[in-house]
Amino acid sequence: MRDAGIDKQAAAAAIMYILGNAVGLTQSLWRAPDTDPALDRISIGDSLRRAARRWPDREAMVYAHQAAIADTRLTYGALDTLTDRLAAALLADGYQPGERVAIWGPNHPAWIVLEYALAKAGLVIVG
Repeated sequence: MRDAGIDKQAAAAAIMYILGNAVGLTQSLWRAPDTDPALDRISIGDSLRRAARRWPDREAMVYAHQAAIADTRLTYGALDTLTDRLAAALLADGYQPGERVAIWGPNHPAWIVLEYALAKAGLVIVG
């Protein structure tokens, strides 16, 4: 695991293995059929950014079912900021857009943060 200067607890919650380079894949896209054409091809990172602009103080993530983790809540604004910082740290550590990344770890709120950060960094989640 690479140490990108991120929160050690978050890093420990998600063990990442680099599997190689993807060909032509640099965005995680969500296809929204039968909706506004402007939303037809929007990246997962962009969808979070839009939600954060629209509802910065609304809860985006509530994780309260495991006593060991305690009550974790993040607003859209906080989740967007945190995932931007983690995406930047991943890129600064040498990960390249298009690289494939597998995540293995326990059910933990850091998983959600990492998935958004990987998407924002243009990394491809496999597995």
